[in-house]
Amino acid sequence: MKKEIELLNSQIHDKCGGQLEINIQKRRNPRLIIYNVPDALAPDNAEGIIITQNPNLNLQEGDMQTKYTFKTRKNTRNLVIEVLPQTRRQLLHNKLKLEWMVCYVDDCVSVNRCFKCSGYNHRHTEFKNEEACPICAGKHKLKDVQHRGPSTNALNSKD
Repeated sequence: MKKEIELLNSQIHDKCGGQLEINIQKRRNPRLIIYNVPDALAPDNAEGIIITQNPNLNLQEGDMQTKYTFKTRKNTRNLVIEVLPQTRRQLLHNKLKLEWMVCYVDDCVSVNRCFKCSGYNHRHTEFKNEEACPICAGKHKLKDVQHRGPSTNALNSKD
């Protein structure tokens, strides 16, 4: 696959020269979310605690990298980690023991959405399209919306 990418890259460069910009996508490691982690677990020491308190998983140093923690509305803390694909399989099929708690693990999926054009996989700083309303896809800003939902009279009429 790598040879095919290099071949395609060279052919595009030969035929188009500097007219096209070639971006080769890099694969990203999967991210997992660990729910209800204890307050004593900090992002800088999380990997060591997960490895030592879960010896049955046979995890190694460097298999995971902590990204960030966040609090939920219910005042619980969740931890997001980036792992290798084989480590992901192990963690998804097991519960983690952290301090005196048993924590559940699930895939962490976040979708980037531009608030200017309502497009996906880019942010407003990388905005290249026309501005679009997220409600009607018209060419205006969301704050300029003059949409009205169905009137209650039309819903309640028996016509």
